[in-house]
Amino acid sequence: MPPDIVRSAGNLEKISTSRHSLGIHRSIAVTGTYRVPDSLTTSEQLRGTIWRALGQVIKKHAALCCGIIDEDTARPAYIRLDRIDLRYNVIIGKLPPQSTMTYQERLEQAISRENSTSWPELAVRPSWKLLLVSREEEDEDSDEDMKGDTSPAKFDIVFSYHHALLDGLSGFAFHRALLQELRYSPAAGDVTPPPDPIVVVPSPLQLAPPVEEFLKLKVSRRLLISKTISHYKLNKFSSSSREAPFWSGSKADLPDPALYISRLRSFSIGPSILRRILRACHAHGTTLTAVLHGIIVVALARLAPTAEAFTASTPYSVRGYTGTSPDELVNQVSIVESSYSRQILDGVRGDPTDDSAKVYALGRRFLTDLQGSRTDFPVDNMLSVLAYLKDFHGYFSQKLGQPRAATFEVSNLGVFSGPPSLPQSGPPQGAWGIDRMLFTQCGSVVGNSVSFNCASVAEGPLTVSLTWQKGALDESLVEDLAAQVEKSLRALAGT
Repeated sequence: MPPDIVRSAGNLEKISTSRHSLGIHRSIAVTGTYRVPDSLTTSEQLRGTIWRALGQVIKKHAALCCGIIDEDTARPAYIRLDRIDLRYNVIIGKLPPQSTMTYQERLEQAISRENSTSWPELAVRPSWKLLLVSREEEDEDSDEDMKGDTSPAKFDIVFSYHHALLDGLSGFAFHRALLQELRYSPAAGDVTPPPDPIVVVPSPLQLAPPVEEFLKLKVSRRLLISKTISHYKLNKFSSSSREAPFWSGSKADLPDPALYISRLRSFSIGPSILRRILRACHAHGTTLTAVLHGIIVVALARLAPTAEAFTASTPYSVRGYTGTSPDELVNQVSIVESSYSRQILDGVRGDPTDDSAKVYALGRRFLTDLQGSRTDFPVDNMLSVLAYLKDFHGYFSQKLGQPRAATFEVSNLGVFSGPPSLPQSGPPQGAWGIDRMLFTQCGSVVGNSVSFNCASVAEGPLTVSLTWQKGALDESLVEDLAAQVEKSLRALAGT
């Protein structure tokens, strides 16, 4: 029986299908720390409750019902799956004990494994997965306002997925939809009969069109004249267009896709300190995302003292241009790049006593780059140029052995808030809720050397993760970078 094709993959989606088929991109993940009602006392009750709620979410979101065919060709497509077996896609358990590792370190290790794993059998199974693990100890954050939580049991739910289907904000949308269904689940004790683990996919299946169909994309005459389109290769958005070489760690390399490993390091900032940081950003005419650029540039310039220049890649959502709801599960992003010359790097390598002024100035500089990209959008944007790229596999294959495309990336999902029916002050004691969000991406092989991924919860903490391909950077450099970025963020709050 021929596959039930829903639609062909769009140009933005082909970036992910081609990279996944080449083994140079695996998944992204959004992890929510869930507060579980006291009435859920057994793993069977939890499994039944999750299956029941997830089944409803799946039926409401076509992106969760699709397989992918012909990923290794120029014409990948999404197909409707007949059914989804939750026994395969939902894993509930505990993290392996490690006497020398904290729970958070073991969670990071588990998420890294998810981010390192390719999606098998794309034509017969959905390319998403849930991993539920019980939090076995109190969080070890250093902030006093994140300690001493005696609320009901908590689970971390890791939602990992293929980037072709969903962007980062879709991870938020998924958790919001799941939380909504859990809120309306029957009482925990009502588990007879247990829910069926097989979810029958609705037919026909209506998948949102690719992002390009929402926009009047255009490449200006100036850009057409300046580049030969047949050999353009997205140079406006990659390393080959830069006059001076920039530092980006080791060259892009993956001799054996089976040996790929994605690495992860994260830290959290509690809500009271985060509020002070946000007030400081506002007072200096900038934002948290922008300030992170400044902090990273200052820290990395000193950790890599011979670097000639940096370039940063920053994804941003285009849902505001397409009219797509934040509750939809789609892939709708573009990218803005920012460059930092030798002159800038030398300027921040000096006296550290005025680092905050340097950080705010660099933050405002980034906002200018971002505003320029948004003002011109969708003319001469990355999405516009993709229409001229005919061989996605060839484009990414030829990047192996070359310098990486960027020094670093900053991807900020913003603030997660629960379903509209939930009060913003938080759910009542003993009910389902989400206390923290962690956003991660697999370490890039041909893109940036390290990615900073941010997510926060309304009235809760900000969590920043660093993800990188093992071997892209020296491990000690990443540890020092993470520590310095956290220290500098806290310094903005006066702590």
